[in-house]
Amino acid sequence: MVSSSPKLFDRQPFSSVAQSVSSGTTTKRDLHGRNPLYGSTGQIGRTNRTEFTGPSILVARVGANAGSVYAVDGSYGVTDNTLVVRLHPGHSTSFVAQLLHYMELNRMVYGSGQPLVTGTMLKNLDVPALTRDEQERVAGAFDDTNALIKNLELMIAKKRAIKQGMMQQLLTGKIRLPGFSDPWREQAFSEVSTMKGRIGWQGLTQDEFTNNAHEPFLITGMNFRDGAIDWASVYHVPEDRYELAPEIQLKTGDVLMTKDGTIGKLLFVDTIPAPGRATLNSHLLVFRPISNSYDPRFLYYQLASPRFAQHIELHKSGSTFFGISQESVGKYQVLLPPLPEQEAISEVLRDADIELELLGQRLRKAQLLKQGMMQQLLTGRTRLAIPEATV
Repeated sequence: MVSSSPKLFDRQPFSSVAQSVSSGTTTKRDLHGRNPLYGSTGQIGRTNRTEFTGPSILVARVGANAGSVYAVDGSYGVTDNTLVVRLHPGHSTSFVAQLLHYMELNRMVYGSGQPLVTGTMLKNLDVPALTRDEQERVAGAFDDTNALIKNLELMIAKKRAIKQGMMQQLLTGKIRLPGFSDPWREQAFSEVSTMKGRIGWQGLTQDEFTNNAHEPFLITGMNFRDGAIDWASVYHVPEDRYELAPEIQLKTGDVLMTKDGTIGKLLFVDTIPAPGRATLNSHLLVFRPISNSYDPRFLYYQLASPRFAQHIELHKSGSTFFGISQESVGKYQVLLPPLPEQEAISEVLRDADIELELLGQRLRKAQLLKQGMMQQLLTGRTRLAIPEATV
């Protein structure tokens, strides 16, 4: 039960909540130690030292993870790159940990070298003043939402692992779908698909990008998300830039791949939203089957397989900035069943993708729900009413 109130929470310094803020000091690890050893982002080993007992909130104080927050309990040691927050009696560890997470401490880090969070910085924070009962009610609401998010994350990880196993079996012919028994053949990728990229074009300067929704899209590797284009993140480019390279004007059914930097990111072009025109930057390749004998989505899954990832590792070049050439991609030996089996395999894997997409949507909604709850419950814009006593 919730109640709305225009009155926001009274505020207090974090030093009124925290009994102490100190750095961990445990350095010695023991593989079979009796206690967990915690670092900036979670447990990193075990130790025989009992540095702390009871509930604490740990905050990464230095480096790329500075500002990360999580709660622990029991007996444990803590490394010196982590702050240990111990609360005064009458405060909920779960609530305060959620509060610090919401405050995004990583935005407050300072230092010209390594990012740094200090105990003084934490003690000077301005936080809401809530009774223990209200803290626990708010924390309970967050715990329920966190459990939903965790369950969805675990389900997505499980489904991804299942799909990966299916790909390894179905795309190599180790397992055949019912009704198919014809032999497979092996061909170089250059024999089944055209490969095009933008040649001799160094990209646009920032002032050449446009948000004019009537002009063509420019797809880059930054627009890839889970095998599809995140159209909301795509810039538009002037029409003359689009017309410069007709051979890489996007079509539905195209397969796109990043060829340098983060090599091998893939996506399948299902649709092209209005204005219905899109082109590529110079870091991408576009693949299209050379005939109707090849299912484009099947070729996409072939390139998304661990087998092709191994091919990339063997043929990439560079020392600090890696890339792979069209010629090297073309040498990849694709395993090909007859077209009807290609289409059947694509359908099975596409069903798995759709299931993952739906789970991803549910996860994003749950994360947005939690964010909205935090904005309301941690400011006092919405208050959780005291449950009525049951008879």
